[in-house]
This record gives sequence, C-alpha cells and structure tokens, in this order.
Amino acid sequence: GDLGKYGVQLPTASSGMQVNVGTEYREEKFVFKPDYVYADGLASGGAVSAHAFAGGVHVWEGFTEAHLPIFEKVPGAYNLSFDTGYRYSAYTLGGNTNTYKFQVEYAPIEDVRFRGGYNRAVRAPNLGELFQPSAVGSGGNPDPCWGPTPSLTMAECERTGVLAAQYGHLAVNPAAQSNTIQGGSAGLVPEIADTYTLGVVVRPSFIPNLVLSVDAFNIKVRKAIEELSSNTIIDACGKLDSLCNLIHRGPNGSLWQSETNEYVVATEQNVGSILTRGADISSHYLQDVGFLGKLSFNLVGTYTKDLNTVPLPGETAFNCTGYAGNTCGAPQPHFRSVLSTTWISLF
Repeated sequence: GDLGKYGVQLPTASSGMQVNVGTEYREEKFVFKPDYVYADGLASGGAVSAHAFAGGVHVWEGFTEAHLPIFEKVPGAYNLSFDTGYRYSAYTLGGNTNTYKFQVEYAPIEDVRFRGGYNRAVRAPNLGELFQPSAVGSGGNPDPCWGPTPSLTMAECERTGVLAAQYGHLAVNPAAQSNTIQGGSAGLVPEIADTYTLGVVVRPSFIPNLVLSVDAFNIKVRKAIEELSSNTIIDACGKLDSLCNLIHRGPNGSLWQSETNEYVVATEQNVGSILTRGADISSHYLQDVGFLGKLSFNLVGTYTKDLNTVPLPGETAFNCTGYAGNTCGAPQPHFRSVLSTTWISLF
C-alpha cells in the first residue's frame, strides 16, 4: 500500500511511505524408498543396508517491508530514501528465526546512486541435511591412533577412547579406513548470516540505456552446517569434549573391525563458520540497430577476495578462494563472470 495517500509523507519528499505486509506457509516432505539391492546391502563397494525413511518440515512466516523517501529532487539530493524489512519464521524443526534488513540509498544527482545496507539472514537446513538416513560405512579416513607410531600423542588418543596399554598397539586396517556414520540430523538449527554491503549505481545520461553497478560485500555465517570427517573429529577431540562423544571404539580400541559398535559419528552438525569478502559487478546496455531490432548486453560477475572457512570453533581459518576439497568443498574462483548478448528482433 502507498501510505502517502493518507498523509504518511515527509515534507521534504514528493511521495509517501510504501509498505508491504504478508504471510506464507510452506510444507516440504522427504520420502526415501530404497530398492531391494540397497535395502539388503547388496550394492558393490561394501555398501551397508539402506533403510526406508520419511520426514517433513512445516514453516509459517509473517513479513513486512517499508520504503520511506526522505529527500526527492532537492539541491544536493536528487533522492535519499530508507528501506527496511522484517520476517518471522516458525519451523516445526529448528525453532524460530527473526530476519531483518536496513538499507539507505542516496543519489546526489540523477546519474549516480550510492547504497549501503545491513541484512540478517538465515538458511534453514534442507530436507537432506535433516532426514538423510544414517548408515555405517567403511569410507572414513585412517585412524591417527593406530599402528606402532600414532600421529597423535598418548594423551590425545586416550581422549578418543584408547587405553594407555593399547597405545601403539592398535591393529591397522589394510584398506586405510575407519567406520563412519553419515547422514542427516533432525537436531539442526538454521545457519545465521550478517551481511554488510556498500555499492554504487551509475546511469550516465550521456550514454542512454547503460547501467553499471558495483557492490562490495562482507558476509559472516555462524552455526554453519557441516559434515565433519572422522579425522577432523578425532583430531579436534582434545579441544571440544562434545566431539569425543562421537567416537565409539571397540573393546580393543578399534574403529574398523565391527560395524555394530565401532565407528565415528560424522552426521551433519551446526559447528562451522564462514567469512567471505568481495564485490559483485553488473552492467546492462541496450543498443538500437535500426530495422534489425535491438541488441542487449548483460554482464554479471563476482570477485571473491576471501572465503575463510572455520570447520570448528577456535581452529585456524582456511582461505578457500581458488581451492576445492574436503575442507573447502566446491571450487570458489577468485573471479567469475557471465557475459550474454541477446538479439531482439522486430520481425
């Protein structure tokens, strides 16, 4: 609604406040039905039995947004406006969240506009992260406490469940693997992000149909959902007691000789944090080519200066820009862009 029609307007602006209010309800379901081969653990590669499972999540949300012009077409301020928004979300799993945003736009002249803002965002765990059935498999990493020369000290291995008499005498798996439980976790909560942006938009009057924008960003994600490796859990057990509880050794200290009671629980957890900084660029240009129609040029790109990933609290951050792997996940280039050209025909 346009509240300017009802007098909700600053005397320095030619238009009034605009508001948006709404509500939303969503339901998502997860159903996993393995066939005979997977249900009986007959797949190649030593797969374990996969169990049928079904789950779901409901979310109800209420939101509001507001746009307030402060100055319009006055000397020194062609436009100055303020935007804000708020959303409340109630999940059947993961609790409730509050997200909000604040943004200021300032155009000293019609051709140039500056903008800056803050945004609190969340990402709720998806259905796979919540409900993926857990299973014990032999795909884990080597145990750093096995063999005659363990890579961890006796004190560190004892925290993981190794007895003093067993240290240096644990049997080594020839396949260099430990049993690991992987899967979803219904106890996950939404990730939380704080985003700061500062940018400029240029629409030069001397080059009609051209728009250029650059926006710098700084984003920090807390309670990031991670599926830690068995080695990460064992190595970090000395720092976080909660991780030690995920290590289940057999009577002889083994993590691989029995799938029943020897494994590391490596299901999804809210343990990581991410900090990324960089800039987004965007441009659009429309060129008239006479009777042939029009050509539209679009360029969208992102420069990533840092992508610092911290798998566990208190650990050293890994700058994953330009790298990929178990810690960093999918590749994150320093710069990536897409340039597209569209011919709009009049025929």
